[in-house]
Amino acid sequence: MKKNILTLLIFVGVLLIQIFFNEYIEILGVKPDLILIALLISALYVSPVFLIFLGFVFGLMQDWLMLTPLIGLSPLLKTIFVFTAVKSVQKFKVFPNIVLLSVELLLLFLYFVFYNSISLLRIGLSFSNVILNYSIPEFLYSGILFIAFYYLVFYYKKNRE
Repeated sequence: MKKNILTLLIFVGVLLIQIFFNEYIEILGVKPDLILIALLISALYVSPVFLIFLGFVFGLMQDWLMLTPLIGLSPLLKTIFVFTAVKSVQKFKVFPNIVLLSVELLLLFLYFVFYNSISLLRIGLSFSNVILNYSIPEFLYSGILFIAFYYLVFYYKKNRE
C-alpha cells in the first residue's frame, strides 16, 4: 500500500513537470513524454495491474490537461504499451538488464511511431515523413532521458538493498 501511494505521488509529480515545464524541457520543438518514461521504468518495480491503471489514468489526464486534439489516444496507447512492457519484464526478467533496456527502448520507439502516425493522419503526411521528422527526434530525446532515469533508478535500487 505504501509503495502504491509513493508511486502515485511520483506520477503526480511527473505529470506536473510534464504540464507546467513542458516548454522549458523542449529542445528544437521536441518534447519528451515523461509520463511514458516513468511508466516504462515502473514496469520493473510496480504491480502490473496498478501500473496499467496508472497508464490509463495519467494518459487521460495528460491528454485533457495538455489539450491534445485526440483525447483518448494517449491513454489507449499508454495502456497497451504498459501492458506489453509488463509482459516483457515478466518474460525477460532472467536476462541481463541490457535485454530489458532494449525491449523497453523498442516499446518507446513504437509508441511514438503509433502515436504520431495516428495523430498526424489528418494532416496527410507520408509515413516516412512522420517517422523521420516526428517519431525519431521524440524517441531520441525521450530515449536518452529513459536510459538516464533507468540507470538512476537501477543504481538507487541496487544501493538500497
